[in-house]
Amino acid sequence: MRALIVGAGSVGGYFGGRLAAAGRDVTFLVRPRRADQLADGLTIISKGEETRVRAKVITTGKPAGSSISSFWQSRPISWMPRSGTSAAMSLRGA
Repeated sequence: MRALIVGAGSVGGYFGGRLAAAGRDVTFLVRPRRADQLADGLTIISKGEETRVRAKVITTGKPAGSSISSFWQSRPISWMPRSGTSAAMSLRGA
């Protein structure tokens, strides 16, 4: 199984790290600054145990602190469901 984990913070780092420790092929999509921090691997400390895994990373190409808000601002999204449909159907574009 291959997995791409978006971000390697507390949640992505933990679950991605656990998958990697279990032998799965995990790649983290991170910003360049975080990629530098993960160069020596990812350490998970839980319940007194320490697990260290090698972290494969790819970067977004954007420096830390930049945002993708312009991406979302350029795409109109309707959050109101159409009459007679559920919100989930509206979000899927049904």
